[in-house]
Amino acid sequence: MAYERLAGDIGTPGRKMGEEKSSSPPIVSFRWDGGRKSALEIRTMGGKVIEATVVSPRQRKLFMDRNGKISEPGG
Repeated sequence: MAYERLAGDIGTPGRKMGEEKSSSPPIVSFRWDGGRKSALEIRTMGGKVIEATVVSPRQRKLFMDRNGKISEPGG
């Protein structure tokens, strides 16, 4: 998914958290903070989402890789 589409679907651009210039194109990280301490963090390369981390209000973390595979830490 393209970053621009995701930001449009959410309704606001993410806050840029960092940029890894060692890769080509650079990997850029963005974050959206939600209610009750929930959050969405993504990493993009060339404008495409390559990784996503969701933190639920109960602080449960879920990771999604570029293939759409969802996993939990340690699981």
